[in-house]
Amino acid sequence: MTGVSKQTRSERLAALTAGIFRIVEEKKVLLRAPTASTRVAMLACHRWQLTKAVCNYRWFIKSALAPCVRVTETSGQAAALIAAVDAVHDLLSGYVLHWSNGDNTARWPDYQAAATATLDDIATRVRRISDASAVLLPETVAPDGAAPRGPLDRVIRTTTSVHE
Repeated sequence: MTGVSKQTRSERLAALTAGIFRIVEEKKVLLRAPTASTRVAMLACHRWQLTKAVCNYRWFIKSALAPCVRVTETSGQAAALIAAVDAVHDLLSGYVLHWSNGDNTARWPDYQAAATATLDDIATRVRRISDASAVLLPETVAPDGAAPRGPLDRVIRTTTSVHE
């Protein structure tokens, strides 16, 4: 098996997309559990894992599509995808900002509904961005020196080790 840095751009896109979907599905399962309102720390851990995954995905999309912005026939599509990934980041940032403050157990019904809606929205948008990006990405190996999975893998690692 080759290292992650030897993946093609399409393979890396698929891996990053799958990682986001895995986190979304894990959190949705937790949200549906009968004891979910008592596991706010675990839900917060997933919120930060998703933040890390979306930031890495955003970094990859922007760096991989940057050359496409300079090509006349794909510049509009690439710019629209970069704007779309920025919008996903903004959506998640707003969600994190709002729900990282306060007692989510006390406002559980609102939190559960907002979390589920946001997760569904993020998954839908990421699917669209990934599908459209796959068409534009050249089938080349990711450039040497690129972070193995994204710039935040080394930064947030310790904040995702919350266990109950």
